[in-house]
Amino acid sequence: MSRIGIIATTFIVSLGYVLGFQPYWQLAFGVMGAGLLWLLGEIKGRAGVPEAGLITLIGLAALGVYLDKPALWMLLGAVTALTAWDMSLFLRRMAQTGRVENEAAVRRAHWQRLAATAGLGLLLGGLALGLALPMTFGWAVLLGLVAVVSLSWVVGAL
Repeated sequence: MSRIGIIATTFIVSLGYVLGFQPYWQLAFGVMGAGLLWLLGEIKGRAGVPEAGLITLIGLAALGVYLDKPALWMLLGAVTALTAWDMSLFLRRMAQTGRVENEAAVRRAHWQRLAATAGLGLLLGGLALGLALPMTFGWAVLLGLVAVVSLSWVVGAL
């Protein structure tokens, strides 16, 4: 299942670079190479490959946004990369665990939470792309501090 996510991520980010044949469309070949390396590492079960693939493809998606490529495609590629990374690690941990009671229910519950998280990420990312709020640096710092405190409260509650 994670292999499908890796292929989808590679395709989406590559498509974002190629659309319109604007400048820098050749970077799509770099995206395909990174996706192929991630896929080969996943097939061979190499440790550390999911993390390296995630960082590389999200970095390439961020570079695409910086180079004025379609941000929606790059957002979709980043969320797909995070989903593929999570599925890869989840499946690896399930394989290492050995016998799991009601394994199908555990997988289904994890995939439902992952789908909800990815959907929320796409929704909020899409809102961020379509909504521009002018604010000063001070307000941005205050908003960042509120986010950090809120996140630490959520983590503490879990």
